[in-house]
Amino acid sequence: TGDRDFADEFFQKYIYGRELVDYKSLLAQAGLLLRKANAGAAWIGFAELNFEEDNPTIVSSTRIGSPLYLAGLDRENVILEIDGHAFADEEELEDFLKRHEPGETVEVVFEKNEEVRTAKLTFQEDPELEIVPFEHVGKPIGEDIQDFRENWLGTKSAFDIASLQRYCPKCSRAFAFEHEYCWYDGEELRITPLD
Repeated sequence: TGDRDFADEFFQKYIYGRELVDYKSLLAQAGLLLRKANAGAAWIGFAELNFEEDNPTIVSSTRIGSPLYLAGLDRENVILEIDGHAFADEEELEDFLKRHEPGETVEVVFEKNEEVRTAKLTFQEDPELEIVPFEHVGKPIGEDIQDFRENWLGTKSAFDIASLQRYCPKCSRAFAFEHEYCWYDGEELRITPLD
């Protein structure tokens, strides 16, 4: 903003201090909505699971405060059952979670250090956030938002920015970068025109 007092206050509160930035109101100035990506969805925690064996194995550490962590599960534990259900793949687990709600408590059976254990697991609401342009949720954007976006995201360069393209290895036609295949030959597009 060029405002020295604003910058000093911002750093004191949010960088050096312990206050949290109100991202929701800041993003709203740019016509962006910050919201829960899966509001009301049951969640067991951010943990990488390996479904290669018969039951999911926790590959990563469970995060402090997550349902898995609070139930006593961590890296290298094998989830045998949750509420009487075993899971062969991630899709089965996701379908299971859709049938439950945050706040519900179920029994989890797991293997830890080659010992089968049982614990109570309480689902939490999925905390994942997403940022969505107002236009995608039917909210109007005024001139103030358009100006804000242009000043924030608009180009500052004195030169024209080249558009990114991909090329067909067979016919050498150029396509916009977001395309993956040649419309004419069906070939997968490449970054360079020649191999």
